[in-house]
Amino acid sequence: MNENENITSEEITETEVTVYDEKPSNTGLKVALGLGAAALVGTAVYKFAVKPVIAKFKKKKDVIIVDSENSEDDGNVAESDDAEEKK
Repeated sequence: MNENENITSEEITETEVTVYDEKPSNTGLKVALGLGAAALVGTAVYKFAVKPVIAKFKKKKDVIIVDSENSEDDGNVAESDDAEEKK
């Protein structure tokens, strides 16, 4: 019995060591970089492509509106200008 007591009284500790051979994936960093790049590209596209196209269409629309207003008033405006010049 004495031998059994010796065996049970001795404590054998086992340690488990986990070795990771893989590098960390840095998924969070990749997502942040992707979102940042998308924001920069979106801003650049808006500034250099979308905004000038919108301005071009607005200018074209304003020119059409001004031309149509001038074509309606051409007869009246010309008469009033002639009348003022004659006085």
